[in-house]
Amino acid sequence: MVIMNARLNSTQLPTLIMCISVAAAALLTLFVGQAINWETVNEIERRSVRFRQCLSGMIECGEELPQLCDLTLQGSPSTSWRFRTSFCMHIPREGVDSSFETPWTDAEYAKFRMQHPAWLCYAGTPYASVMAVAGEGTVFDIPRQRVDSLRQDLLLVVEVNQSKIHWMEPGDCDVSALSLVGSPADVRPSSNLRGGFFVGFADGSIWRLRSDVPLQVLLDFAAVARPPSKSRKEAFKGYVLEGPKESEIQDEREKKWGRTPL
Repeated sequence: MVIMNARLNSTQLPTLIMCISVAAAALLTLFVGQAINWETVNEIERRSVRFRQCLSGMIECGEELPQLCDLTLQGSPSTSWRFRTSFCMHIPREGVDSSFETPWTDAEYAKFRMQHPAWLCYAGTPYASVMAVAGEGTVFDIPRQRVDSLRQDLLLVVEVNQSKIHWMEPGDCDVSALSLVGSPADVRPSSNLRGGFFVGFADGSIWRLRSDVPLQVLLDFAAVARPPSKSRKEAFKGYVLEGPKESEIQDEREKKWGRTPL
């Protein structure tokens, strides 16, 4: 009987080894998947912090919103609002024309062109990952807008993947182009992280919305003349991947502007 059991076990050995191999492969796949998932979560959190930095640079560097691009003495675009507001963040201003009339392609700006600010670009690329929502009917169509006079749910900036526009170069999302069917991918809200993208509002809050959020629902919040009929919570219901805690907005903006529904 002992000999028979020994023979039986020996015939089952290849099957046992195969089962162990399959189980080990499954565990390894699960471990790698969890590691990738945690890395994605960490990157989303880092992106959230950096996107908030960029939005803060736009609305807190002065009493007025920055103009989207500065101009040369000849009246042509010189540098973007991203370049101007970056000096409210961490970049030293030495060697920068105080009037921002020098074109971003000028030789004296070479050291800045080599930089990839983390709050404005994805890692390893000089292209802008944050753009203002501009064009006719938006707040950027009106000069010298005071920040404290803005409707708090006004859409100001969006995340954009593969913009192919240098962060110092003038260039933003135009609502007229976004409204076109089949508009170019490089001007549409998007992200290099799967699932959704970040957007920023005048009250200083940022939201991460699903990639399939209807574009017109989003653009309704960029219109100055006609406020949306729904709050952001109502309009984005089912599309919010990450929304702000109401306390965050209250702590940051309520003392100055008062309370407004999300």
